[in-house]
Amino acid sequence: MDTILFFQSTTSKSWREKLKGVILFAQEHNWFVQVIGRHATDKEIRQAIIEWSPIGCLVDRAMSHGAPPERLFRRIPTVYLDQETTRPSHCHPCLVHDSAATASLAISSLLSRGCRSYAYIGTGVGFHWDNERLVQFRKEAAATGTPLSLLPLSGLKKSISALPKPCGILGANDEFAMKAYHAAKSAGLAIPDDVAIVGIDNDEIYCESVS
Repeated sequence: MDTILFFQSTTSKSWREKLKGVILFAQEHNWFVQVIGRHATDKEIRQAIIEWSPIGCLVDRAMSHGAPPERLFRRIPTVYLDQETTRPSHCHPCLVHDSAATASLAISSLLSRGCRSYAYIGTGVGFHWDNERLVQFRKEAAATGTPLSLLPLSGLKKSISALPKPCGILGANDEFAMKAYHAAKSAGLAIPDDVAIVGIDNDEIYCESVS
């Protein structure tokens, strides 16, 4: 049975969904998918390549600007997933998720509430998917003539309390939507009457913990 190495960059729901799809495709071709953890060193990656002799590699870079470097793969057929758009691969093809289109679905849910203000809470790190979601939110909020604020990760409770109510908040993903949720609850705000919050990724761990 031939082996595909799939290099993990995050443990989030989005990556698990990618893995599920890869496994289903691999089963149709009688391939085995071996996951290589996000913290693997260059030495460990080289050893894995020697041990498994893969016919191809998938490298998820949704949460990584760096490792694993391309030089490790040499002539092995390799595809990068969600590669940082400002750092394209020079040797291998890249497949990039349309983060703006994903955000637009979530944004439409918030805009339909006709809030007095909107806000976005992101990673603050500058990941391309985070920036693309913010840009799309700004564009669609501006079309309604409603102000959009960027929420800080520190002092979140105070920042949410200061927003004109009702307000709609979009999280870069479910993790950050959950941060806004707990800050709003702690501030004594009613959800969704005072603050409507929408996340992205549909991660069950976060979604099912809302009470």
